[in-house]
Amino acid sequence: MNIIEFYLAFKLKEVEEYHLPTIANELRTCLFDQKVIESGSQFKIYTDVEVYPLKKRVLNVQFLCKIKTDAVVEIESLQKILQPAFKNLKDKKGLDEFKVKSN
Repeated sequence: MNIIEFYLAFKLKEVEEYHLPTIANELRTCLFDQKVIESGSQFKIYTDVEVYPLKKRVLNVQFLCKIKTDAVVEIESLQKILQPAFKNLKDKKGLDEFKVKSN
């Protein structure tokens, strides 16, 4: 089993408590659909971002993500694989400018 570690960077206008579970669920669903994972426990998202009620500011956020998978997936291809999740998060939650980074 391979472990793929990457950082997910994006912009958000407000920090809300529901963002992290919503983001994780969208990404997990997308990884299921693309046959990268077979179990929800194969994808983890980590953050130490503190939640503050901020208004009228755009924040750059970066989360560490880990995928345990038998599939052969390059970090560079994750941007394309996760594109449907990024689109849903932009349309539903206003999150924007998603980027998959190796560090």
